Amino acid sequence: PPLPQEEPAAPFQNVPQKAKEKKKGIFSNFLRKSTGEKRKKSSGKVKLFSPRR
Repeated sequence: PPLPQEEPAAPFQNVPQKAKEKKKGIFSNFLRKSTGEKRKKSSGKVKLFSPRR
């Protein structure tokens, strides 16, 4: 089995893939809804979220 240290997302390894996909889908939906009216705000949030990923 692959070592958790070798994987870049160690804390995310505990989360099942299905949950990860669901979260990504929700986030994508939120971003899609935000796009247009609050695009600038969304961009800032994404920038803050990127390094924490």
